Amino acid sequence: MKKVHRGERQIEWKKVAALLIVLILLAGVLPGLHSAGTAAAAGTAKDKIRHEAHFLFAGTMDKITVRTVKTSFDTGERKANEYYFTDPAYLPKKANGDDFDTFINEATMVNSPTGLKAYAILRQYGGTSGGEMETLYEYDYNSSSLRKIVESKAWVILHEYVGLYAIQERSYEKPAQYYSLADHKLISTGGEFIRPEDVENSNYTLSPQPKTRDYTVFCPKTDLKGCYLMQYGGGKGAAVKVTLNHRQGNSSGMDEDRVITVDSTTITKQSKFIGHFTYNWVIKGKVNGKSKVLFNKTASDAWTYVSPDHKYLVLITEQMEGYGYSSSVVHVYNLKTLELVREYNSQYKARAISLTWASDEMFIIEYYFSNPGKYPPSFYYIPDNISLTVPYEDYRDWKEHKSWDTFTYENMIYPVLPLSIQSGSATVNYQGQPAFLLKGQYYVPLKEFAAAFHIQYAIGAKEITFTRGSRSAAVTLQGSGILRTSFNDFLPLGSWNKALGLKVTDARITLSDEEKASGLGLSQEISGPRAATVKMERDPSTGQFKVLTDPYYENTSDRAGDIVLNPDKTLSLRLWNYTGAFNVEVYSSSDLSTRITTIPFEAKSGETIVFTTAVIPMDRTVTIVLPDGSGLYKAVTLYLPESDKTIF
Repeated sequence: MKKVHRGERQIEWKKVAALLIVLILLAGVLPGLHSAGTAAAAGTAKDKIRHEAHFLFAGTMDKITVRTVKTSFDTGERKANEYYFTDPAYLPKKANGDDFDTFINEATMVNSPTGLKAYAILRQYGGTSGGEMETLYEYDYNSSSLRKIVESKAWVILHEYVGLYAIQERSYEKPAQYYSLADHKLISTGGEFIRPEDVENSNYTLSPQPKTRDYTVFCPKTDLKGCYLMQYGGGKGAAVKVTLNHRQGNSSGMDEDRVITVDSTTITKQSKFIGHFTYNWVIKGKVNGKSKVLFNKTASDAWTYVSPDHKYLVLITEQMEGYGYSSSVVHVYNLKTLELVREYNSQYKARAISLTWASDEMFIIEYYFSNPGKYPPSFYYIPDNISLTVPYEDYRDWKEHKSWDTFTYENMIYPVLPLSIQSGSATVNYQGQPAFLLKGQYYVPLKEFAAAFHIQYAIGAKEITFTRGSRSAAVTLQGSGILRTSFNDFLPLGSWNKALGLKVTDARITLSDEEKASGLGLSQEISGPRAATVKMERDPSTGQFKVLTDPYYENTSDRAGDIVLNPDKTLSLRLWNYTGAFNVEVYSSSDLSTRITTIPFEAKSGETIVFTTAVIPMDRTVTIVLPDGSGLYKAVTLYLPESDKTIF
C-alpha cells in the first residue's frame, strides 16, 4: 500500500535571525514501551533493552523515515522516535522503478565496534533499465545519520553480524563477492560462513571452540581448509579447524554414519534403511570412556542439537505415517553425563522443522504447518519443564535477528516483548522475566508485583494466599495457570488482584489502586520526568498566565506531538492551523518565571510551518507557550534526556 505525502511549503522568516530553517521535522513520537543496553552504543551493562528499527519509504520517493524502537525488559516500557531524510542523495531513484518490494522494511540490527547500526534493503521494480534494483541503507544511531551503501542489479546479501555485505549475480554462475560495510573494500570472492547455529545443530565441530557465542568462522574454500575467526569488517583472526560431521551412505544412499564431537563427549549416529521412509537408528554417546545407548529404535529421521555452552544435547526423532509426518519426540540429555533430563512430545502432533537456542537452558521449536500463525512455535525452558507458545510474528523477528538485545536470557522463560505494569506515574521494575501476554492472559512476576503493591503472600501446599491491608485473596496452585520456576512464580491476572483492590484498566497493565488512601501502592521510585501539556488563559492587563487544566503527560520527556527538544538544545516545531501573526514564547522552567525568547510568526491560511530554532540557552527544562487558536494558550514542558539518546 503506497503512502502519498503532501508536499509542505516551507516559509522563510526574515524577522527572526536566530532561526535555522530546515526542510524536515527532525523527530516524531509514537506511543509505546522501554528497552535495554550493553555499554558503548546502547546503554549500561545493567540496562536490558531490545532495539528495533523500521525503514519507511514514501511512495512519492521524496522521503525516507527511520523509526527506532526501544523496549525495556527492566520495565516493559517502549519508546519510538522517527527521523526523516529528504536529501536526494539518499532517496530511491525513480529510474530504478516506482514499484517497491515493500514500503516498510524491518531493519536488521547489529552492535558494531563503532556503535549500533540498522540496515535495510530496498528492492525496486519497473525501472527504465529493466529488472530489479536493490539498495542497501545504513542508519547510524550515534550520529542519527543515513547512508546509502550500495546500489546493485545483483542480489545484495547482508552479513551484518560480521560487518560485510555480498554481491551475488542472479545467475549464480560466479561466486559471491564480499565487501566491508564500512569502506566497500573487497574482502573475499567466494567462501563459506559458519555461525554458532551451524555448530549448535551439530553440522560442524570447531577446534578450538570459541568461548563466546558471538563469533563467525570463515572458510575461503569449500574444502573447509584455512578457516579462521573473522573479525568485524572482514579482518582475519585466529585459525580454527572445522570438521564436517560427515554423512556416509552405501550404494543406495540410504545409510548414515555420523560422528559428533563436543568437548569430551562423542555422539555417534548410525541408521539403516528398513523401508517406507523408516530407518533403524542407533545413537550412542561416549563420555569419560563410558558408552551409553541414547536411542535404538525405528524412526523416519533423527537430528541432534547442542546448547550454546554445551550443557545439553537435544535429540529429535520423527515418526511418519503414510505420506505425512505424524509427530516428533524431543529428548533432552545432559551432555556431560548423557542422562535423560526431559522428554517432550511434539505440539499439534506435527513435525519439528527447526530448533533454535535462546540460551543454554531455553530453545524454541518451529513445527511444519502452512499456517504457522494458527500453530505457533513453542519455547521450552528445560530446568522447570515449561513450554510456552509464542506468536509467529514475534518468533520470526526474534529468529531472523531483526532486533538486537543487549542482554542474555538468564532468569527468563519467555523472551517475547514484555508488558509494563503501571499505577499512577510509577512503573514496576523487573529483576528477571518481565510481565508478558500469553494466550490472552496477562502474566506478572509474583515477587516484583507483590513488592511493588505491598502484598503479603504465602505459598502453601495447595494454594497461594495474599493479604493487602484489610483485603485478602487466594489462588490454587493447580488449574489456575500459574507458571512455577526455581527463581519466581508467574501468575495470570484475574479475580485475585481485583480482590486486592488492583484492577486492570488498559492493555499496558495499568492498574487502578483502590487502596491508595491507606498509603499502600508502588514501592518503586517515580519514573523520570515526562513531557507535559497544560491549557492556560492569559490576563490581558498583566500578561500573567492561569493554568486551566491538569497536565497531560506523554510517554517521553523530550517531545510532545510535533514539538521536539533536540539533543543539541534546539527546538523543532511543526505548526498548522495558524493564520495571521502569532508568537511562540520559550521559558526556562514550567513555572514560566524566566522567559528566554519570543519568536514571532505570520502564516497564511492553510500553510504548514516546519522549522528548527537556534540553540536555546537552557539547562535541562524548557517550556514552550503558543496560542491554541481558541483565545487560550497551551504550555508544553520538555526535558532533555539525562543520558545518551540511545538509552532510556
